[in-house]
Amino acid sequence: MLEPFKAYVKRRMEEGCLNVVVLFDEIKEQGYAGKTTMLRYFMSPLRPTVISQATERYVTPPGKQAQVVWGLFKTKWNNTYKRLYAFVMVLGYSRMLYVGLLKMSGSIH
Repeated sequence: MLEPFKAYVKRRMEEGCLNVVVLFDEIKEQGYAGKTTMLRYFMSPLRPTVISQATERYVTPPGKQAQVVWGLFKTKWNNTYKRLYAFVMVLGYSRMLYVGLLKMSGSIH
């Protein structure tokens, strides 16, 4: 049932389309009468294997590095909206987290 569509599916996978649902919809429009299970089974050994992790942990010696973020938020405070600033720091070695909050006077709209 899938045989007439295998070359098309392989070509689309080489182009980078690895989504079974997308390819199923495409070959269904071309006359494929099977189900996604058969397509998924065919595509499985053709998928590229993951060689590296999606993220890699960046490790530094103690006291060497930290990441800092400064953010502004709007929050309702005593029935008025106020600016709330947050300082966030994560140490590179221990991953210890520090969060400091500061509320500014005056209301915002």
